[in-house]
Amino acid sequence: GILEILAINYGEVVKKEVILEKVWRKPNDYFAGRSMDVYLTYLRNTFRNNKVKLTVKNISGIGLILE
Repeated sequence: GILEILAINYGEVVKKEVILEKVWRKPNDYFAGRSMDVYLTYLRNTFRNNKVKLTVKNISGIGLILE
């Protein structure tokens, strides 16, 4: 779900709350936020291990961007 949202909005910043709401249905839940962090680490490692030239960047205080 996270990758789909970021891919649809490729090159644009997506607020973390939007992802949490669409994927976990909990925009302000601490545990859902931590789950998202774990998944993002897995996604970044998968990109790196498979030499995929995409990155997921954290824009501090705003959200995420797929580049």
